[in-house]
Amino acid sequence: MCPATAPASGATCSTVSQNCAYGTDQCTCRPNGWHCNACPAAQATGSCQGLGGQAMCFYGGTQCDCIANQWNCSMCPATAPMNATACAGSEGLICNFGANVCACTQGNWLCP
Repeated sequence: MCPATAPASGATCSTVSQNCAYGTDQCTCRPNGWHCNACPAAQATGSCQGLGGQAMCFYGGTQCDCIANQWNCSMCPATAPMNATACAGSEGLICNFGANVCACTQGNWLCP
């Protein structure tokens, strides 16, 4: 359940990858707390320079992450991937699979 108002960036959260919209801003629960940013109205493409490399925006089932000043948009797989398997083209993607959270980091899935 999303907080009634936008949480402060860095505030503690418990459901990694939870995303909540507040007008044109979206707040995402990351492992180090909430991170809020302005998201484009339509699915993000091209440059995201100035967003500090932390922006995460959701458009239906598509997650767009600002990585190296470019938007990278991907969809989570239908089932949890095996830990340490390749996730090329999905860098930054964080997916929930029941109680497990998998993240695409440095080209491989990290599923603790």
